[in-house]
Amino acid sequence: MAVVDAAHGAAVSAALDYLRAHASLSRRGRHGVEQIGSAGFAAPLFDHRTSRTGDLQLHTHAPVVNKVRCTDGAWRTLDGHEVYHHKKAAGVVYQAALRAEPRPGCRWCSGRCPSVARPRSRVSLRR
Repeated sequence: MAVVDAAHGAAVSAALDYLRAHASLSRRGRHGVEQIGSAGFAAPLFDHRTSRTGDLQLHTHAPVVNKVRCTDGAWRTLDGHEVYHHKKAAGVVYQAALRAEPRPGCRWCSGRCPSVARPRSRVSLRR
């Protein structure tokens, strides 16, 4: 279970790093016409192991604080449009990072390979 927790934690970190790099922006000026960068956002992590119905489901909640320190030093609200537009890409980053974690007990490389599915040898049942 520790291996799964470590892989999940690394994947969550990769997804949040992606969002910090691409979606932690704010707006300034009249009607928010100018987009401005920030130093990133804060998000506490809450790990859960079950769903609401009690099924096993490892997941992490990361509520993002709606204030960012902009590059000009001012504190402003986070531009939610950017988070919305990058949320699916962050999910893909999470899945890719999870698949890239080493898998102990792998029969091909003794745990040094990423956990991507290996093609099985094709065995023909026809004679």
